[in-house]
Amino acid sequence: MNGWSTPFEWFGQNESFRPASHLAVLNYTWGAKEFTASQVMAGTGLTRATVIDVLGILVDAGLLAELANTREAGAQGAEVEVSAAGVASGGVSGGAAGMEGLAAASAYRKGRPARRFAFRPEAGVVVGVDAGYAHLTAVAADLAGNTLARLRTLTGYEPQTEDQPDDGEAQWRREAIRALIMDVVRAAGRSQSDLFAVCVGVPAPVTEAGQSPRHHSGFWQRVNPGLLQALGDVAPVVRVENDALLAAVAEGSVGAARGCRSYVTVLGGARMGAGVVIDGRLLRGVHGAVGEMNAFEHVSGVGDSRGLADFAASLGAKMVASGEAGAGGAFAGLEPSEVTGRLVFEAIEAQDPDALRIAEKVGQRLARIVTVIESFYDPELIVVSGAVGPAMMKVIENARAAMPDTFDSIVPELVGSELGAESVVTGAVAAAVQMARANALDIVD
Repeated sequence: MNGWSTPFEWFGQNESFRPASHLAVLNYTWGAKEFTASQVMAGTGLTRATVIDVLGILVDAGLLAELANTREAGAQGAEVEVSAAGVASGGVSGGAAGMEGLAAASAYRKGRPARRFAFRPEAGVVVGVDAGYAHLTAVAADLAGNTLARLRTLTGYEPQTEDQPDDGEAQWRREAIRALIMDVVRAAGRSQSDLFAVCVGVPAPVTEAGQSPRHHSGFWQRVNPGLLQALGDVAPVVRVENDALLAAVAEGSVGAARGCRSYVTVLGGARMGAGVVIDGRLLRGVHGAVGEMNAFEHVSGVGDSRGLADFAASLGAKMVASGEAGAGGAFAGLEPSEVTGRLVFEAIEAQDPDALRIAEKVGQRLARIVTVIESFYDPELIVVSGAVGPAMMKVIENARAAMPDTFDSIVPELVGSELGAESVVTGAVAAAVQMARANALDIVD
């Protein structure tokens, strides 16, 4: 019955103190386009009296709409059929066909009419935000997760700037994210009073309380400078989460891992990070650091926690600096500092020979990463998420070929995400929808 929603309770059990019957009916009907009270009874196991009572509460709250009952809708349909039958037989009464139609309509009018309802996704708005280091992306969606508006802006941060942020910079980031949330709500034609929930993803570990642990260079504080406290009054429910964790939510909700109970999503842009779901549970850890990749600094063949795009750029820069780049290739005439991950990936897509050699090395690195992840978590599936295009698929192909094939190694399935660069914001919207559903009755009260 439910529409666009998450398959697992990603962030724990329902937070509302409402009666269990109210929550059961709300969860069953959330996102449903049309249903009857009898279907709700069958789906929840509740009595007719309880279901009718709760449906009335949800209608009064504006979360459901009551439609014309099946008798009214059926009678209208029967009248149309009778009229058509009469015209076909050439008589006013419609002859035998018309009489049959009248008899059917009469029979339909007997008994109790079924009450029909529909979920009202327009009853509220949620916002998901990908608060990356260099960019901010916000999506406003209705309560069924349908996109209403999308906005994107640059932060102005340079990739190499990772020192401790000063108070002015931290305040700027807090205000920029807040302003973007308000702007995207207005772009959707709604107001702040319509907001049910907001979820913000940041490239840092995040505790259950929304805080990021202190990082030696200040990077985690730079991207999450007390955002939960700063945004606490934006919506009734606000959550700050790790971006890779939200990418995992997206893949499990609408992406490559839908229906899978044990999988790992790897973000491979400028920095590596992983969202881990095992046995249907999203793993976080005490400091929110499950999936942090710092340990790869000690893994031979990897050596650091750089993302795949950043690693590809470094290989391209070394190729240019050493004079190994082909004279007529994609990197000819460039300075090492001009080689970016985007440039390398575009060259891979164009089948440039130098870039294809880089793709092979990046694939070998990914194979090592996947092998280590498998040994720790034993997932069914590993999804490479982020901006996955044809170039990344080539890297994944190389990684599959480079993974060990021995009796003491289990090779998980390795796939590329179909969500592209939208995986984090998609997961943020999915999480916000779940948060809205868990608290809807308290929000509309």
